[in-house]
Amino acid sequence: MSILPTATPFARNAIFSGLFPDEFCTRYPKQLEAMRLDKGSLNNFEADFLKDQLTHYNLSEKSLHYYKIWYAEEGTKFLSKISEYLNKDLIAIVVNFVDQLAHKRSESDILKEMVPNETGYRRAVKVWYQNSWIRQTLSKLAEAGYKVVITSDHGSVTVNRSAIVAADKNSSTGIRYKYGRNINVSNKSAIDARDLKSYRLPKIGHQTNYLFAKEDFFFLYPNEQNKYKEKLNNSFQHGGISMEEMLIPIFTMTPK
Repeated sequence: MSILPTATPFARNAIFSGLFPDEFCTRYPKQLEAMRLDKGSLNNFEADFLKDQLTHYNLSEKSLHYYKIWYAEEGTKFLSKISEYLNKDLIAIVVNFVDQLAHKRSESDILKEMVPNETGYRRAVKVWYQNSWIRQTLSKLAEAGYKVVITSDHGSVTVNRSAIVAADKNSSTGIRYKYGRNINVSNKSAIDARDLKSYRLPKIGHQTNYLFAKEDFFFLYPNEQNKYKEKLNNSFQHGGISMEEMLIPIFTMTPK
């Protein structure tokens, strides 16, 4: 199961650190500052998190290679050099394609036609995988005797209903979750988390609270309704609370 919010800056950092968001933000002040600014990548410290987690479990002597892949060219490059990494005890690979497809779909009319619904989304991911570098990489790892664990930090859900959020300009920009100073939205559309300790969430600033969209809602600011409502309607989003976002797959593959 994922954590709240079901968003990469929180959920994937939790995987690599082995910590809840309030813990890794306390232990790593630079991560807290990045979240406070809400700019650029908020997952820049994953390799450090993983190294420290190995140390915590008395596995610091284990060799590690961490690799994050955004584009197909980077995946192909990784595959071409995989023989250089097969002496490592642990290889951690972050693959962003599935998440990128969900994000980019709302920005492209062509992708909306190619991926009209959740069935089309699953079909597109299957076609990509069958012809991708990752499939060949898994074969190479199996040949080398590696046990492979595959999971995701969150799922996604199709959103169809907008909810207007009252917030200042310093609040975060998420579509299904937001954090900021005393931000508000209708209770029927979201969970308003103000007891941060109970939710294991970091205090980003003064009077911080978090909003997690329920069901198929997405958040809009009052001055952005006309600009974004049509664009975001029927798009794949994450960060909120739903079974589609919270229940994540995890499986282990062992070489025959």
